[in-house]
Formats: sequence, structure tokens, C-alpha cells
Amino acid sequence: MTDRCTVESVGKAISAHRLRSQAGTAQDVMQAVLDAMPSRAAILNEYGTILHANPSWCRFTEDNALAGSRYGAGANYPALCRTIAGSSAGAAQQVALGIEQMISGEEQRFVCEYPCHSPGATQWFRLCVTRVALPDGTVRFLVAHDARTLIGETADTVKATEERLHRLLETTDILPWEADTETWEFTYVGPQASNLFGYPVEQWYQKDFWINHLDPRDRTHAIEFCLEHSKVDQQYDFEYRMVAADGRIVWVHDFVSVTSEGGRPRALRGFIVDITERKRSEAALRESEERFRLMADAAPVMIWMSGPDKRCVYFNKRWLEFAGRPIERELGDGWAENMHPDDLGRCLEIYSDAFDARKDFNMEYRLRRSDGEYRWIWDIGVPRFGTSGHFAGYIGSCIDITDRQRAKSSLREMSGRLIQAQEKERSRVARELHDDFNQRLALMAIELEQLDQQLPSSAVDLQHRTRHVLQEARKLSTDLHNLSHELHPSKMDYVGLAIATRSFCDEIAHRLDLRIDCVFRDVPRDLPKDLALCLYRVVQEALRNVVKHSGSQDATVEISGGPSLITVSVSDSGVGFDPKSTGAQAGLGLVSMRERVCLVGGTFSIQSLPLQGTRIEVRVSLAP
Repeated sequence: MTDRCTVESVGKAISAHRLRSQAGTAQDVMQAVLDAMPSRAAILNEYGTILHANPSWCRFTEDNALAGSRYGAGANYPALCRTIAGSSAGAAQQVALGIEQMISGEEQRFVCEYPCHSPGATQWFRLCVTRVALPDGTVRFLVAHDARTLIGETADTVKATEERLHRLLETTDILPWEADTETWEFTYVGPQASNLFGYPVEQWYQKDFWINHLDPRDRTHAIEFCLEHSKVDQQYDFEYRMVAADGRIVWVHDFVSVTSEGGRPRALRGFIVDITERKRSEAALRESEERFRLMADAAPVMIWMSGPDKRCVYFNKRWLEFAGRPIERELGDGWAENMHPDDLGRCLEIYSDAFDARKDFNMEYRLRRSDGEYRWIWDIGVPRFGTSGHFAGYIGSCIDITDRQRAKSSLREMSGRLIQAQEKERSRVARELHDDFNQRLALMAIELEQLDQQLPSSAVDLQHRTRHVLQEARKLSTDLHNLSHELHPSKMDYVGLAIATRSFCDEIAHRLDLRIDCVFRDVPRDLPKDLALCLYRVVQEALRNVVKHSGSQDATVEISGGPSLITVSVSDSGVGFDPKSTGAQAGLGLVSMRERVCLVGGTFSIQSLPLQGTRIEVRVSLAP
């Protein structure tokens, strides 16, 4: 029995020695691994005492002025953490508590991140405490510090950003809020609430505050909208009215974000923006637009508006009644469907050119009325601009000038008949002068010449008197001949416009001592008689004006022809005048020229300035 006990005691002693040897070997290995780790690491025993610290741990305590020897082997780490004061005290207390909970077995692992405020800079670290069981059943605790600079900087950045955002929000009229999705009670309301609505912030946390302060007109819609969209959307926004503490109605735009957990909404966060002024502006704008529409519909003219893309966006009631079509068919370019095909191209060109130049325009065209009749329309358009000066399109008004056009046509027809009658009378008078009076003067001149030859040589005085009368008779015959040609240029019927005009210019230049330069280019000889006579009369009248009014002895007559156009111009370098100042007091010569040119479908223009001469130009299209 004694021997048996001795053997068992020896065996236990050998086993204990073996365990101690294995434990010592394991601890040596752990220390070797610890020294090779880049982390700042130390081994603690079951009381929190530091058994071994690697070189990185020692350098870390020295770099951060932590009196390295105090944090080396033999020091109780949780107790040291509890002695730290200042800005790091909170983090140190958390570390001490975590290690103590690991030692007591309450936690199997402890991790935390903390800032270390060293003299040089603030660094963030991640501390990890791991439980290690040795072969002999001894428990050790591995404490490792890893630098987490990036995490710390990110956290600092986020924190700073949040602080800036809060400061920014507090200086604006934007109200941040947060609420529970189940109770709809606010869990956070920004300080702007009292300024925007007049209620203390504390009052917003009361039950059903938001619901109770919705405008009754919007309450049902706002609640239903919020309920519906909070279930299906992550973000939404809507507008509604709230009643302020002083009874004011405040329009708000609410931007809402839904936070969900496990697929169910848990919280609502958002921003409320006061849009009362915007709503007032919109209401004022709508009222202004309504007044404009009422006035436009009551106006006795047709009114249209276009946008900046040249397409029409509005027509008043009178336009729609004239067209006999709904506004949908007139909008855009639909209105052009009723314009006469012969006027469409010209009018669109005028409209487009004025639009691109942002200038006023006016034009006349034929527009089909609801009964199918084409009516003449006078259209005036002006550009319109927004309050900020941006181009907004055009607005125009139109009046039916068909009756005026018919009156003008009647007057033109009457004027044409008068001019034709005048030309016939001129032709008759010219024939009478040439065939009767001029012939009689010629016979009288012959008889005077015969009488002069029969007088005796002694009747000297009588011979002189006879010869003087003969000379005057010949001059009178020449003047009658010229007057006859002015009244009716009969030679134009045989030689054409160019030669007849040059002959007239030569005659008047010789008779009145003028210098007239004639320039003719490609003038057709087979011009219609009425057109040739019209252009001849324009040159004739224009040269008379040069003689009467210009004070110049020089003039230029140009006639240029082409396949589809003939142009006539008469210019001088005289005193000139302002064509706008003449107005209704224009001379009969100018009126006559305009009427003649209008009758042949041409255009008549005057270019003149005081002391800079005058140029009269006529352009007539030739029929193909």
C-alpha cells in the first residue's frame, strides 16, 4: 500500500513537471510570436498584470509620453487605464472595463476603437483583447493595439460634416425633423420650428402635433399621401399647408426619407421648406394670366402668343371664332394651315427673320375664315421678355383689313383708269400738236420765207422783221414738237424703252444744260407697253424733280434688265431731303410715280438725306 502511494505520488509529480514544462514552452512560443508581431501587443495574466510586452508596445508608450516603464511587465493594465485623465479618460475607462469583463468570463472577446491624443497628433486605434488557454489550463489574455488612422479620419470627417450641416441648417429656414413611423410623433425637430411656425420646439413633440396643425383643407390628402408612400417609397416629397401659431397659413414643401429595418419602415426623416412666398407668386402669376386672358378674349382683335421655339402657345377667343377650329388644332404650327398658299412662304420668312433678330414685324396675308373665305389680315408682332430679361417669345395682334384692301383695290383701279384716261388725252393732245398746230406753223414758216424772198432789197427794215418772225415761228414749231413727244413718246413704240429714254435724256440735257449719264444693261425691247410707258414716265418725272428741286446739274439714269426683274433708278448729288418728313405733303410727281408703279405691281423707293442727294428706284417683276 505504501509502495503504491509512493508510485502514484511520483507519477503525479512527473505529470506536473511535464505540464509545467509544456506550459513554459507554450508561453515562450507565445512571447516569441508576440515580439514578431507588428501590432503593439502585450500578454496579461488572470489578474490583468502585464507579463510580457513586445517592442512595438514599448515604443508606443514612449512615443505617447506614457512613461514606458509603468506600462511594462509587472504593471496592472486595467488599473493603469483607470488612472488616465483628460480627453482620453473615457476611452481608457472603457478599455479597463472590457478587460475586466473578459477576465471575469462575462465576455469572450473585447474590441473597441479609441483616439489617442499624443503631443504630436491624434491617432485612432483598434484594441482587441483575445482569451488564450495554455496546455496547463492557465488562461492568458493577448492585448493588441492596431493603428486605425483612416477609420479615425473618416469618423472625424463625418462628425465635422454633421456639425457643419447642423450649423448650416440652423442658419436657414429649412426645418429638419425625424419621426416614428408607428406613432407619427416627432423624435427630433430643428430649432427653426419656432421661427417658421411660432410654436416652441417642445410643443412639436406632443402627440398628433403634425396632424392637428395641418390646414383642414389639406389634412385628409396629406395623411393619406404620407401613409401610402411611406409603405412603398424610400423617398418622396409633397406640398401642403400648416396653420401657424398666429393663425397664418404656411405653405410647405416636405422632403421625406424612409428608414427601414427588416423590410419594415422604422423612422421618417425629412426637411420642411417654407414655400409660402413662392405660392403667393404663383397665385399672383395665375391671377395676372387670368386677367390677361379675360382682356384678350374681350379685345376686338385676334391675339396670339408664341414661345421661344417660334411655335404658337396661345390664341384668344376671337381668333378661334374666326378660324372656327379648337385651340388644339391652332397650337404649334397648326394655324398656318389656314394661310393662303401664295402668302405662306413670304410670311414665314418675315416671321422667322424678325424672330431671330428679336425685332418687331408687321405683315399682310390672307387667312381662311371659318366659312371658307380668305380674308386679308394685318398682323403685328413684338418680342416679349421675362422679368429676368430672358427672351420668352412673341405676342401679336391681327385685324381683318379685307374691306380696306377692297377699298384700296377700288382706288387703285380708279387711279389706273384715270392714268389711262390721262395717257389717252396726252396722246390726243400730242397728235393735235404734231399733226395740226405744228403743221400749220410749218406752213406759216414757209410763207414767211417766200415773203422774205419777194421783198425788194430796199425794204431792209421789213426784211429784218420778217426774218425775226420766221425764226420765232421755227422755235415755236420746235417747242411744240418737243412738247408733243413729252406728252406721248411715240418713238418708244418703234425703238423700245432704252433708246426712247436716252433720246429724252439727250433732249432735256441739251435744252436745260444738264449732264445726264445714262447706263443701260440688258434692257428687253419687248416690254409690255403699259410697263414701258410707266418706267419712261418715272424717268421723266424724276428728271423734272432734279431740275426743280435738287440744285444739281448732274444726274444718272440706270436701267437694268434680267430674266425676271427690271430695275430703273434716277439719282443726283443735290440738296436731298428727308422722305419721312414729306408725308402726306408729298408732291404730285411722287404720288404719280407711286401710283403708276403700283399699277404694274412694282415697288417704289426713295433714298435721300439732306445735302447727300436723292435716289429713286423702281423694281418690277417680269412675268415668266
